[in-house]
Amino acid sequence: NDDNIIYGKSHISRSLDAVVFQAYVNGNRTDFVSEVFDNIVKLTEKSLIYKDDKVIDFANDREVIALPEGIKYIEERAFYGYDMTHVYIPGSVEFMGEDQFANCMKLLSVSFGEGFEEIPSNAFCNCPSLEYVNFPDTLKKIGYSSFRHCASLKNIEIPYDVELIGSGAFYGCISLESIILPFVGSDPYDSNDYFGYIFGADSYSDQNQSIPTSLKDVLINYEEDISDYAFYKCSNIETINLNYCDTIGNNAFQNCTSLVSVKITNGVYILGK
Repeated sequence: NDDNIIYGKSHISRSLDAVVFQAYVNGNRTDFVSEVFDNIVKLTEKSLIYKDDKVIDFANDREVIALPEGIKYIEERAFYGYDMTHVYIPGSVEFMGEDQFANCMKLLSVSFGEGFEEIPSNAFCNCPSLEYVNFPDTLKKIGYSSFRHCASLKNIEIPYDVELIGSGAFYGCISLESIILPFVGSDPYDSNDYFGYIFGADSYSDQNQSIPTSLKDVLINYEEDISDYAFYKCSNIETINLNYCDTIGNNAFQNCTSLVSVKITNGVYILGK
C-alpha cells in the first residue's frame, strides 16, 4: 500500500444522524464525524480516496457524501457525474477545483460548513435535480456558471458577506421563485451592476431574456446605490425589497411590467427619474 493514499471508509450511526469516517493515514486511524441531513431516508456506505490531504476520487457511486472536517483540497472534477443525492462540504476546505460536482443528475441538496469561502466556477453546473443549497455565512465568492442549469432550485439566499458573484452563476435556474442577494450585479462596487448579470445577461438591455420567468420576489440586503437601469425590463418580478438603500438611479425599474411593490427599509436620499 502507498502510505500517501488514504482510503476513507464510513459506517452509519443507528440514529441516521451522522456518518463516522475512518481514515488511515500512514497506518494511523483517525475518526471523523460529520452531521448529515435531516431529510435523508436511506444512507449507504461510502468510500473516498485521498492523496496527502486532497480528495482525488470517489470510489463508487453512492447516495450521500459527507466529507470529514480537516480536508483542505478537493481536486478538479473529483465527483463529476456521480449519482450521489446529498453532499456536505466542511469549512476546512480551502480549495475546490472547477466542475467539482457538475453533471450530478441526482443531486438534491448541498450544505457547506462554516469557514468555507469560495465556490468555484461550474462547481454544480447541470445538476437538474438540485433543490436546496445551504450557503455558509463565511462565503466570499461564487464562481461563474457555478449553478448553471440547476433547474429545480426554487429559493436562493446568498449571505451578506459575499464579495463576488460570477457571470451566469444562476443561468438556467428556470424554477427559481425568490432570491436574496447582498447587492445587484457582480460585486458591491458597481461592477456589472444590473440584476440580470448573475443570470447570464450581457447587458441591462437584454436581461429580460436571461432572468427566469418564474422569479417573482427579490430582496437586496445591502446595496446603498441602485444603479441606472438596474432592474430594466425585469418584466416578471412582482416584489423588490431593498435594505439600506440610499440612492436609486434613473430608470431603475423601467418596463418592470409585473412589479407590484418596491419596499425600501432605509430612507432614499436620491431618487432618479
